[in-house]
Amino acid sequence: MKVSTSYVRTMLPSLIGLVGIIVLLALSLSNEYQNANQHAQADVENITRMLEGQALSTVQKADLLLRDVLGDVHPDDMRMARGTNSPRARQLHELLKSHLETVPEISVLHLTNAKGEHIHSSLDELSHINISDRYHFQRQRDDPNAGLVISSPVLSRTTGKWTLLSRSALNMR
Repeated sequence: MKVSTSYVRTMLPSLIGLVGIIVLLALSLSNEYQNANQHAQADVENITRMLEGQALSTVQKADLLLRDVLGDVHPDDMRMARGTNSPRARQLHELLKSHLETVPEISVLHLTNAKGEHIHSSLDELSHINISDRYHFQRQRDDPNAGLVISSPVLSRTTGKWTLLSRSALNMR
């Protein structure tokens, strides 16, 4: 099969034009991809900053709340037997409940004795829970000046929700 020269001369500009259009389309798509990628990176950075600010704000609110609660707790309160129904125990329960209402990000407040037992709680029913095996308890037991301890997220034995904050009363006195 022989192709005529005139046919090649008439088709060559069309082929060159088609190749040019394909190159321009490829460059345009590449440019669009780079722009979209840059916008996505900027969006991710903005969302990351926003989440970081939200997390920091939540931790600060929680820490202020815990400090405020601990300011109302006396050493004798921590030596009470679990489940005591004294006026002071009821007062502590109401104190914990009322403080809890001020920070919706916190689901429960407990006061835990030196053995790791929850002895006072914002919950109406106090289950027998021992957290002596938890990192945050051990850290505060071993270092009274640890302050606010942020542990890896753990499933609360009381609420079944994820938790990660605790504060020792030992460094508050």
